[in-house]
Amino acid sequence: MLPKKFKLSIKEFPKRSTVCFEGKEVSLKKSPNKLDYARFGVMTSKKVSSKATIRNWAKRTVYDFLSTHLGKIPGGLDLLVVVGAPIMKTDLDTKNSLLKELEEGIKTLAK
Repeated sequence: MLPKKFKLSIKEFPKRSTVCFEGKEVSLKKSPNKLDYARFGVMTSKKVSSKATIRNWAKRTVYDFLSTHLGKIPGGLDLLVVVGAPIMKTDLDTKNSLLKELEEGIKTLAK
């Protein structure tokens, strides 16, 4: 689980941010901050699923991935992860495809 120190409310995320990665299922937006660590926010809309349980599952999956890959992400960034693809069910294939795109997005941040 990602510590509260690293979480960022979507309302606090800066309006002027740049899209640094855009995939089929996930988009990453970044904005600089004045801290020595990165903060993260995850956004899932009702377009992803009309069921709150599936949207919350997607958020928990993303936060879990970010907590395990915290060392690969450079500090001084606010990062917003936008889950955009419709998710019909919460199975292993869906989770793997979501995590694969997140890994590609993190690799673009490191460059």
